[in-house]
Amino acid sequence: MKLNILFFSLIFFISCEQKVDYYIGENSRFASNQLSDAIKNKQQFNSLKPLITDEETAVKVAEPILFKIYGQEKIKEERPYEINKVNNYWIINGTMENSELGTLKFGGTFNIIIDSNNGEVIQVTHGK
Repeated sequence: MKLNILFFSLIFFISCEQKVDYYIGENSRFASNQLSDAIKNKQQFNSLKPLITDEETAVKVAEPILFKIYGQEKIKEERPYEINKVNNYWIINGTMENSELGTLKFGGTFNIIIDSNNGEVIQVTHGK
């Protein structure tokens, strides 16, 4: 009887351990299956088009990326941003103020292009 309880306890423990491995961890099969299904059924589940619908959201997507690449202080110095939506893409450029003329000019500033449908960054550059 004790041997049966020990045997079933061992089987239960092993089966539970495998389930945890399936759902948790970097190499989780559950996560891999979710990714595979999402890629196969991409069109079916992307009902939030366009995802980025306004300038404020576009900036909220762009700034953390730009801050990480070029530094927060440098990017904030390039405000106000020039923001345009062309077709389904947000084109955001930094600006520089010409202190002598009191006008804004481009050059030596960042440029980021983001797909409004899915948030994909198409291009990130910074001039000199």
